[in-house]
Amino acid sequence: MAGTPPEPGLVKGCTVDELRRKGLIRLRLIGKPVGILALPDGRVVARELSCKHQGADLSAGDRKGTVVTCPRHGWEYDLATGEC
Repeated sequence: MAGTPPEPGLVKGCTVDELRRKGLIRLRLIGKPVGILALPDGRVVARELSCKHQGADLSAGDRKGTVVTCPRHGWEYDLATGEC
């Protein structure tokens, strides 16, 4: 229902329609970059977008499908699994 606040402890990052249009929503939570991603199988995941190597903001990196490449060092992260 539009205008309904999220449940206590939850943060509204985007609407489902926004996510479908954009594919990836970037936002900041507790000062950290976070991405909300709609996966091909219909699941929705949220991942911190900070490189584990030196903390680079992965939202500035190139993305192909669910894989994002760190703009500093080229490390690749699969946003679907969170694996490097």
